[in-house]
Amino acid sequence: MKLRRGPTLMIFATLGFVLMVAFVKVARETMSTVDVMVWRGVFAVPIAWWFARGQRFRLVQTKLFALRCVLGLCAMTCAYAAAKNLAVADLSLIWRMQPLFVAILAPIALGSREKGTRTVFIAMAGGLVGCVILFAPQLEGGSLEWALLALAGAGLSGGAHVCLRRLNATDHSAVIVFWFQAVIVVVCGAAAFVTSGSPFPLPDISLLPHLAGAGFAAAFGQLLMTRAYALDKATTVAVAGYMGPVWAVVVDIIAFALLPGWEVIVGGLIILGASAMLLFDQSAEVPAVDNDAAASSSVSTPPSS
Repeated sequence: MKLRRGPTLMIFATLGFVLMVAFVKVARETMSTVDVMVWRGVFAVPIAWWFARGQRFRLVQTKLFALRCVLGLCAMTCAYAAAKNLAVADLSLIWRMQPLFVAILAPIALGSREKGTRTVFIAMAGGLVGCVILFAPQLEGGSLEWALLALAGAGLSGGAHVCLRRLNATDHSAVIVFWFQAVIVVVCGAAAFVTSGSPFPLPDISLLPHLAGAGFAAAFGQLLMTRAYALDKATTVAVAGYMGPVWAVVVDIIAFALLPGWEVIVGGLIILGASAMLLFDQSAEVPAVDNDAAASSSVSTPPSS
C-alpha cells in the first residue's frame, strides 16, 4: 500500500524539530533564548539557501508570507513566555491542540476540500489520548492565564501552518523556508542588539557544534514540514505532528540515557498507531497545491530534495 507523502514528511520534520530542541537545551545553559535563536538562524539560512538555489527568490504572495511570519513569531513568543511558568509536560500537552486549530481554520481559509476525513479525526483523537497518557505523570498544573497563553500560541501556530498550505501554491517550499529563516535572524538580531548591544553576541566556542546542530535540524525540519503542506491537506499533515513526543522519547534514550516508564510506552504505541492510520489512509483524494513542478521547469538548475 502506498504511503501518503505529506504525513510521512511531517513525521520526519518533527524529528528535526526534536533534535533542534535537544541541541538548544545544551546551548541554553549559558546563552539567552534570543541569542540561541540568532545563531540557530545563522546556520539555518545557508542550508535553506542551498535547497532553494536555482529557484525564483521573489515571493508571489508577500502579504500572506508576512502573515505567516507574524503568526509564527507570535506563536514562538507565546510558547517561550508560557514555558517560564508552566511545566514542560503541561506546555507540550497544550501544544498538541494545534492540529485541532488547523482542522478548524483550513476549511475556512482554503475551502471545503481541506476538511479532514473521519480517519484523520480518529487519528487526531488517538494522538491526543496518547499524549495525555505519555505526559500524565509529569503534569503539574499551572495558572490558567499561562495555560491560555500557551493555547493561544498553539492557535497562532495552526494559523501559520494553514498559511504554508496556501503559500505552496505559488512559491517553492525551500524559498519560503529561506525567507522565514532570514526573517528570524533579522528580528532576533534586532532583539539581541536591544538587550545586549550586539546583534550577534559571540558564543563560547564549545557551543558552536550545538548551535550548528540546532540550525541544521531547524532548517531540515522546516524544509520537510513546508514540503509536507504542499503535498497533502493541512489537517492531515498537522495531525502527523503528534509523532513529536515519540521522537523526544527516542532522543532522551539515546542522548540522555533516560529510560521511559510504562505510560510512555503505552502512550507512544497509541501515537504510533494513530500515525500509521494517517500514512495509509487512502479514503480521500488529496487536493494538489504543489508549485514545485512548475517552478523547476522554468529554471536551469532543479532544486535539491
